[in-house]
Amino acid sequence: MTEGKLPVRVLVIEDDDTLAMLLTRVLQRDGCLITHSRDGEAGLEAFTREQPHVVLSDGLLPKLTGFEVCKAIREKAGDTVGIIMMSAGFKAVSLRSKEAQEARADAFLSKPFVLGDLRKRVLDLARRIIDVRAAAAGEAPMVHKERTRTGPVMLPLESGQIASPHAVAHSMLGLARGGATGLLRLEWEGSRLELALLRGVLVGARDNLREHQLGERLLRQGRITHEQLKHVNERVAAGERVAEALITMGLCDACDALALIEEQVRERLARALGWGHGTLRFVADEPAVHSLAVETYDLQQEILAFALDALRAADADRFLEARAPERATRTLDFETGLAHYARMRPSSTLAPLLSAGAPTVGEAAAASPHDRRDLYALWMAGVVCLQHDPPGVERPLASPARSEETAGFLVDKAAADKIAAALLRCRGRNHYEALGVARDAPMTEVAARLSDLEREVGVETLGSAKLGSARAAARELWALFDAMRAELLDPEAREVYDVGLDPPAPKRPAPQMAPEQAFLDGQLQLGLGNLQGAKEAFERAAAARPNDPDFNAWLAWAAILCGEDELFALDVLETAARAFPQAMRPVFFLGLAAKRRGDLVLAHAHLAEAVRRSPHDREARAVLAALAPGA
Repeated sequence: MTEGKLPVRVLVIEDDDTLAMLLTRVLQRDGCLITHSRDGEAGLEAFTREQPHVVLSDGLLPKLTGFEVCKAIREKAGDTVGIIMMSAGFKAVSLRSKEAQEARADAFLSKPFVLGDLRKRVLDLARRIIDVRAAAAGEAPMVHKERTRTGPVMLPLESGQIASPHAVAHSMLGLARGGATGLLRLEWEGSRLELALLRGVLVGARDNLREHQLGERLLRQGRITHEQLKHVNERVAAGERVAEALITMGLCDACDALALIEEQVRERLARALGWGHGTLRFVADEPAVHSLAVETYDLQQEILAFALDALRAADADRFLEARAPERATRTLDFETGLAHYARMRPSSTLAPLLSAGAPTVGEAAAASPHDRRDLYALWMAGVVCLQHDPPGVERPLASPARSEETAGFLVDKAAADKIAAALLRCRGRNHYEALGVARDAPMTEVAARLSDLEREVGVETLGSAKLGSARAAARELWALFDAMRAELLDPEAREVYDVGLDPPAPKRPAPQMAPEQAFLDGQLQLGLGNLQGAKEAFERAAAARPNDPDFNAWLAWAAILCGEDELFALDVLETAARAFPQAMRPVFFLGLAAKRRGDLVLAHAHLAEAVRRSPHDREARAVLAALAPGA
């Protein structure tokens, strides 16, 4: 038997939007893909389009009754779909009626019902339908695993080793086409990077490299001092988030913090797309996604921009040679993808060739070396597909909401600051923490606090304000208020929400600041010219955290500056650069060391790699630009 990898598709036909949203949230926690229709006719159209495994239909619907909808679905699909009908009007006599018998629903539920029972019925029914469809297709039945909110989800993604340059890109496109919510996790030895997707849209990212933290970025940009960073780290150790600490200390405003975090996400996505080693897997963890969400990103455009700029010609040549006879055909995202490509490559002859028909790979790649690499980039970004590609491109990519376009400045900065500050307070917290009320607070207190927030920064107050680039943050905040109202001000919905909350984490002692403090002291001593003092401080930091690539890189650089055992220090840097392929600092110091020795060719190669690993690091870019032309 084989393990199931496709998600369960559920069609909800319900004219009560509040109940439909509640059902969607409950079933999405199990990795289900939900389609919602508000009347019977739209429900039949959605069934034909989506081919769901299970249909949840209200009994009393506009245009067509639930009985009529279920009868039509059963006539179309027979026993290859599961049907559950829901209504407050179901009585024993009505279920014996002719129309109820003709509907042939698998279950009838009277409202109000227990959501846990409904969830179990849906999943059990979906498992049976999946096996029925597999048997009809002559396939072995699937082994079904009970999934948890934080466990692996069945989606179009193979967990395992990353074996090709396009593995991460195509995994993300598959998740986006499936409307997935969760974290795509990349790991290799000590490096880890996670990309957050919300209903198929990229919304955030994080990694475990210290040099990519927000405070470190501001330090490298010269916007804060070592002493200020030390105080920021102390506040973080006490429980504050970095962005909150920076804003509270007056080191940047809320809009600046959000802009910096958005920039970090783009950098992390670029590193993920260039990730060539280790493993990837998808984890359905919606709370983590909401805690990381910053902005909606156009995934296809981001992948295409990376591929056109960073792909190696050798990878494109190998790919094209192997698949030269296949025809390049359009995906459902061809038009938007080709528009992005035309803006990035205005003089390319590849765009009109692909628009005119379906050339073979060999024909499309014959014009020039640039067209060969560009064709590979278009395939990698899901703009075109090839004849022998596995199925999975029949669904369009999820579309991110667009931010309001402005002339590049905030028209109403005070309103934008209010939105950004409120969003930072709410993001990553459960509804009760965001509102500042206890979990057992009475409904009246919760409603009053939510009304206060909406009066301060809600859509009625700031909806007509000229927010500029903060409009996307405002939409996220207002959607969060709508979710709070739906999930906390209805007793049944609140009960479901409370059950879904993670248990409180045990209180842990604040992390020891000794390694961080020693590291900051080392940087401070280096700035003062006290090389020996800097080396001793970095030794203390590295001894406390021996696997930290940053600490070891700075220690090796300090040893080189002190003139102590340079060969050993270079060996440390080379080992760290290999062991942590996403860390910029070891390879950057290798470049500085080569420059000190006068080996400008080697220096240029190392510094170029440092810029590739961290494209927006000003120091690395400045040193690379300062090398003699042609080095």
